[in-house]
Amino acid sequence: MPPLLSRYRFQARRLLYAQPRLVAALGLAVLAFLLALATHIRQGQLALETAQTWQASQPRTMPLVAKPTDSAVVLPAFESKQLLGALNRAADQAKLPLDELSFTLDDSANQPYLRYRASLTLLAGYPAVRRFLAGLQAGQPNIVIDGVQCSREDIGLADLSCEATISAFYRKPSHG
Repeated sequence: MPPLLSRYRFQARRLLYAQPRLVAALGLAVLAFLLALATHIRQGQLALETAQTWQASQPRTMPLVAKPTDSAVVLPAFESKQLLGALNRAADQAKLPLDELSFTLDDSANQPYLRYRASLTLLAGYPAVRRFLAGLQAGQPNIVIDGVQCSREDIGLADLSCEATISAFYRKPSHG
């Protein structure tokens, strides 16, 4: 036997003769710990197997990769007055005035669409602003709200001053 192990064996025998109850209790504690560890590992394996079985039994209703034709939006031909008309209709329905309108057309050569941006200021209460934005997107899949930032100068005022940026996407004209 190697000398290192014989030294530990000597110390273990010495402890066994000096404190037999302590060694027995320590042995039982180690045995209980190993039994609890084995039980815990087995429960984890059973839970993993159950989860895998359940996941395999679930029907796949959604494909992992969406087909481009499933959600593709057919973009309308570009008309600058179409976005202005949509803004005016939504403002009339929400009963709020439009203020400080500005438009820009982004024509990116490497994109297959035209992006027509509108920046506007709204002065109204929060419910009216929400109605306006909801009405703007209703039935118009080519219009996207890029951002809305609202502030109030005085806490006593009921109306908010909101800056909104909106994009409308149109198909590029085909030149052939």
